Amino acid sequence: MNIVVRCSCGGVSTYVENSIKVLGLAAPDSTFVGKDKIRTLAQKYSGTPLAEHLQVLAKKAGRYAFYISADEAQKITAMYNLINGKKVY
Repeated sequence: MNIVVRCSCGGVSTYVENSIKVLGLAAPDSTFVGKDKIRTLAQKYSGTPLAEHLQVLAKKAGRYAFYISADEAQKITAMYNLINGKKVY
């Protein structure tokens, strides 16, 4: 599963599109915009490492956009910060 979670700030979609191209990432399966949608996604995967990360991101202030790859067990296999274009892990 490849997803993008991001704030609803203006101009962030440009960062997302450009970083995905530059980093050579696969197109995301879904994009979740805003804290409420991120929290809803976290509840769907409650008790998994993915849910823990999503809960933290939903509390984040300011501009943010992350590309997250997770396996079938919702364990995060890769995470990229799409605002600065760098791999988090």
